[in-house]
Amino acid sequence: RPRILALAVPFALGGAVFILLSLVADLLTASTSIRALDATGFGGGGVRHPPTCPSRRGALGGYWEQDLDSAPSQQYGPGIENRLGKATEFHIPDLADPENTKFPPFSTYVWRDPPEIEEECGRVAPLNEAEFCRVAKELDLERILFVGDSITYYMSYALRAQIGSTYDLPNKVFVDDVKIIQDQHWELVHKCRNGRKIKIEEQRNDHLVDEYTGTREIPVLPHWTDTYLSFPGKTLLVINTGAHFPRTPDLSYREVMDWFFTDLLGQKFINRPEDIIAMRTTPTGHPDCLTAKRPHASEQEYEASFNPNNIPEKYREKVESYKWFSFHDMNAYLKEKIAQYNGQIEARQGPQVHLLDVVPMTNLRSDGHMSGPDNKDPEKKEFDCLHYSLPGPIDWFNNLLFANLADLPPPGAILAHQKVRQLHPPEV
Repeated sequence: RPRILALAVPFALGGAVFILLSLVADLLTASTSIRALDATGFGGGGVRHPPTCPSRRGALGGYWEQDLDSAPSQQYGPGIENRLGKATEFHIPDLADPENTKFPPFSTYVWRDPPEIEEECGRVAPLNEAEFCRVAKELDLERILFVGDSITYYMSYALRAQIGSTYDLPNKVFVDDVKIIQDQHWELVHKCRNGRKIKIEEQRNDHLVDEYTGTREIPVLPHWTDTYLSFPGKTLLVINTGAHFPRTPDLSYREVMDWFFTDLLGQKFINRPEDIIAMRTTPTGHPDCLTAKRPHASEQEYEASFNPNNIPEKYREKVESYKWFSFHDMNAYLKEKIAQYNGQIEARQGPQVHLLDVVPMTNLRSDGHMSGPDNKDPEKKEFDCLHYSLPGPIDWFNNLLFANLADLPPPGAILAHQKVRQLHPPEV
């Protein structure tokens, strides 16, 4: 700290001392966080929780616990139409125990980290509007943009429901006589009680490099990169790709990630250093979802479910065609790229990038899928063991995201750190 403060002396007579001291003040506010950025990129804030907490929450060693007391807080409020899975709509409580079977079982579980982690980092809790708005205000967020495939769309829809936004989203709209269904693009502005207005937006793009959106060309929609850059305010970009690559052999996941980190973060997005990018990992589906009525108790139980002898013969070929285990290599490469990018914090000028690793907690959620036994919808698909009904496990993607966002350094702290280091590089 004395070395940094000493920088003000040569500038004092030139009148720039006030600018530099402002940068230093921002830096000192979160100096612990900046020094201790871990491989996930979440800084930790240094106020409530240590900077390593984001990489420890939701990790291996945790488990799901049924908590009927908190179950009401996990249900979506009145006035929110749920078009993603009709398990709640068709759920009928057990007349022998109506109080404890009021909600679909898969919407009554909470994530528990090991005791030592919860003691140091706090518990991941169901997100609500008050916490959403508090974090958005703390980080000065003006927009949240979701970009990715159908699971990302589910995540965006879950966020809308969790914060209680009753804004009417049409199932389809027409732009220049071209039909756009809701999962391809939607947006709304949520007004918080603290006065902040936050735009929430989703744009479908399965591979990120697609000209429009997957195999469905929608020329009236701009490319997602243009959507992102067109908004002037501070943005949280929640992004994912991966699940569709095994079935697209002409596209390389690694090449797309290289393009994202080199061409986009290194060049096209360079003028948005205050933005926050959360890159979500890709969890597999569950071949045993048709009979699963509870979460897996361990990672070992999850892995055993992929044993061909444990998969109904009728679905073995289908499970094999999904190539879910190829997701592991993609997730490993994503982590590697984020760690490399964050390791260049002194030199980089683009947005902050953070890892949102939902794989360990989602691996254990064989229950709650669209085709699961707790979904009594007579029109459900025969074997959809990738997508989940809502409310359910996908809500916990947002719960984990906002628990980690709450630990970020104050706005401008990392940018201030970069500027000071450029003025006064470390001794070699």
